[in-house]
This record gives sequence, C-alpha cells and structure tokens, in this order.
Amino acid sequence: MRWHIGIFGKRKVLFFGLVFLALLCVFVMFHEVQGEAGRQWSEVSDQGSGEGKDSGQGKDSGQGSVVSDQKGLEATEYRLTVMTYNVGTLHGTKVAFGEIVNAVEEGGAPDLLLLQEIPNEEMVVGIARSLGLGYHVYASYRAHGKGYGLAIVSSRPLFNPEMHYLKPYGHAALIAEMKQDEERVLVCSVHLERVRNLKKEKNGFQMSWKEALNLLRGEMTAETPRSDAVEKLVALLNARSTERVIVGGDFNTVPFSTAIRKMGKSYEDALWLRTGYLTASYKKVSFPIKPRIDYIFYSGEMTCRSASVIKQGGGDHYPVRAVLDSRKGT
Repeated sequence: MRWHIGIFGKRKVLFFGLVFLALLCVFVMFHEVQGEAGRQWSEVSDQGSGEGKDSGQGKDSGQGSVVSDQKGLEATEYRLTVMTYNVGTLHGTKVAFGEIVNAVEEGGAPDLLLLQEIPNEEMVVGIARSLGLGYHVYASYRAHGKGYGLAIVSSRPLFNPEMHYLKPYGHAALIAEMKQDEERVLVCSVHLERVRNLKKEKNGFQMSWKEALNLLRGEMTAETPRSDAVEKLVALLNARSTERVIVGGDFNTVPFSTAIRKMGKSYEDALWLRTGYLTASYKKVSFPIKPRIDYIFYSGEMTCRSASVIKQGGGDHYPVRAVLDSRKGT
C-alpha cells in the first residue's frame, strides 16, 4: 500500500509534529528546572578468585549491596545501585579517566556498573579499583571496522560470562551472572547499532526539523536494526533462565520506539513514569531537543526505588542511574 498526502495533509502532519516536539521540549525544560532545585575475555577479582569472598567489605556504598539492615528494607530484601554509562565519543577521542570516575561516583559508587565503548581493559581495571568494586568482566569486538569494548563491573562475584554479536548489524551484548548471596542475577551491558543515515559532522550529528520528524516516525512505527536486535537480546536473556535480570546500555533509540516497546514487554524501564523519562542522555546532536538513548531495564521480580540521568561526565553520553530493590526467594 502506498500513501499519498497532499500539501494540506503535509502541513497538518508537520504542525502536529511540531506541537508534539514543543511539548517534549517543555517537559524536558521543566525537569531541568526541577533538577536544579574480535573477542577478548577477562574475568578479574581484585580480592581473589574465590566466589565466596565479599567484595563489598570495606566499601561504604551508601545504599549498599547486601542490605539486611538498611533503612526501609526488611531483612529478606536486598538493594542494588545500578549505573549504565557509554564512555565513548563520536570521533573516537578518549575521555579523561577522572571525568568518568567523577561521573560514576556522583551520588555514591554503584554496586553494578555497565559500560559501553570502553577502550581497553586497563581502563576497566582502573575504574573498578577507584570505585572499590572487586569484580569485572570485559570483552572487545569490532563493528563497521571500528573497535569497541563492553564491561560489567560489580561489587559481587561475576561468573558464566558470554559475549553475543547481535548480527547482522554489528553490535553486541555482554552477559554474566552476578552472585547475590544464594541467588544469581543476570546482568547485561549492551550497545545497539546507531541510526546510520544521520549526518555526522565535527560538532555532532546534524538534523533538521523534517529529518527529526522522519527519524521519530521511523523509530516509532517501523522495524529497525535496533528492534531486531532487541528480539535477539530478549531471546538470549530468556535462554539463561534466571528470575532476576538487569540490562543497561546504549540502545541508540528514543523512548516509545519499536525497540523500546519490545523491551518493555519483558522488562521495566527504570525511568518509566518518572520526571526524568525524557531527560537527554546524549549531547552530540544539533537538534534543540536532545534524545535519551541510554536505558536501564529490570525484571518484574524487582522494583525501582529511584532513577535519574546524571548530568555529569565527559564524552557524548550522560550516565543513567537506578536503585533497585528485590525480595529474596520471591
């Protein structure tokens, strides 16, 4: 079926599109005002290789990693602070180590850190040690002729890691199991394919209003490389058969897109129904309304206590942070 829209129809579409984007802009500005008030594996524990060691010892995490005595929690519950952060840049310039650590430490070091576009394992080790997190897994891969890295850094032991290429589009997911007392939590750092037809210039991606509307329409109504990759990702996670799942990463698509709606069928978006839901997590776009393309998802056996985009840090992305509660044995 082919669609034909006359000149008045086009004007109507453009008008309502502009109204929609204006409302988004007002929402984001309101939130900002409120806020001002090839595969390479490595599994490392800085505290020894035994799983029984508690990497949280000596670490004051604020919200904590195992929480039998935390305020607002019963003895049968535990709480995890999670952060996802793409530390890459559009043109491959390395972000200063100190800028990354300062952004991650904003509000207290997390118990679980999911990293994308991390340039090498040495940086992962340095970040882990600076934050007092004793365990990490790292994997490198290539996409479109460029090298990338994914990492999971944790206060708890990590085991059974797997690297998955989300073919045919070239990006990947790093999956591992995190030991939480007698339980295991499946954790995943993911990086999906970006929209390829955007104009990439020195100062970022260039986009007109018309191009922005076309992009939104395509992401929200059509199957894309990102929605296809999400289907593969969900199938991989389901195959691991764990009750509790945490996924964080750069999905390279906007809220309400086909890909994000597919993730929402299986997992909860930590920022859903919060004032920060549309807060930008990506800076390098010429368009006046910057997009959120970074997400933390979690399974229904957990609840989200708080979540936000952290407006700090070097690179092109802002980190996303969430505090998740879970009841043992549910």
